[in-house]
Amino acid sequence: MDYFFDAELPCTSSALPNPEAQTTQFSGHLSKGDSSSITDGPSSENNSVEKIRNKVEELVERINTSRASDKEMDSYQKKLSDKLSEMCQQLKDHLYSVYEDNSRKIEGKLTELSEILNNCQRLNQDLQEATQALSHLRDSF
Repeated sequence: MDYFFDAELPCTSSALPNPEAQTTQFSGHLSKGDSSSITDGPSSENNSVEKIRNKVEELVERINTSRASDKEMDSYQKKLSDKLSEMCQQLKDHLYSVYEDNSRKIEGKLTELSEILNNCQRLNQDLQEATQALSHLRDSF
């Protein structure tokens, strides 16, 4: 008699909607008196029932262990998420300080460029005045 309990299937509670809301724990312990209510047949059937009972106890124990590891994973995920949020905030703060520094540098360069353009405009006016003066001198001769 081969039962499907022999298959090693992974057991997780990830399919449950909210693992933290699951507070019920399986007991995993069946009393020996329960086997008599299942069958009163020969000894080989009692051995099979005992094997099934042991397998069920193992599976229940694995489920409980899996639930505990799911809680650990949830805790780890929360810590990781908090750390990631903290790192993102630090990166954001650093970027803002870099933006402000670059903005100050650009503002200084724009002020310098404005002064240079004003000087160019004055020099252009001086050049035009000199050109007109030379033009009047040439015309007067």
